[in-house]
Amino acid sequence: MIIWKNVIKNTLKSFIPLLPAFIVVFAAFLSFGVSTNFLLVVSITVQFYIVWAQLEVALKQTRIHELGYEPVFLIKVEKEVVSAMNSRSTIHVVLKIKNEGKYPAFNVLITVMENSNVVEHKMESTIPPNNEIYVCSLEENIFKTKRIHVYVLYNNIIGDHKEVWFIKNLGESFMVLRSPLKKPGILLSSLEDLFETMRLIYLFKIRKPKLPSIER
Repeated sequence: MIIWKNVIKNTLKSFIPLLPAFIVVFAAFLSFGVSTNFLLVVSITVQFYIVWAQLEVALKQTRIHELGYEPVFLIKVEKEVVSAMNSRSTIHVVLKIKNEGKYPAFNVLITVMENSNVVEHKMESTIPPNNEIYVCSLEENIFKTKRIHVYVLYNNIIGDHKEVWFIKNLGESFMVLRSPLKKPGILLSSLEDLFETMRLIYLFKIRKPKLPSIER
């Protein structure tokens, strides 16, 4: 279901970077009318936005290039049998974090939460590529019946602060949530939002069911 209130709100926000251009062009039209000076103002305004867009494209390419330096974390789940004196053996689940990327992670902080309780807090100065570290061991019954969250906070090789969540709900396997990639710049993001809104309106119109006409 489309929430049109949010669509309209996002559309208005997308127009903000374009608003100065409309104001400048409108003011030039009121001052000069359709004349050479008016066309000159329009030309300068268009060139300004073209340069702005080119700078944001370069910034976006730089951001994409930086993604290649990210470590790639995976969580490994292994079982082991733990024997205790004068008691039967129990099965434990061992959690490990492995870096399968090409670059190391630095200042790694790992927190394991069982439901809302912190059960493990671990720090590592570095996790090199293709290396794994032991995180914690949980009883199999607890692992199956509790919500387990593993939160990994780290710095990549460039020094950026990043995070990864490994989340397991009751009776499920882990799913991964990574730091959202923020869109660089303002102008291109606004234009992308406008195009998405136009596409949404178009899809809504072509998929809107036609009511049958009632013959009198």
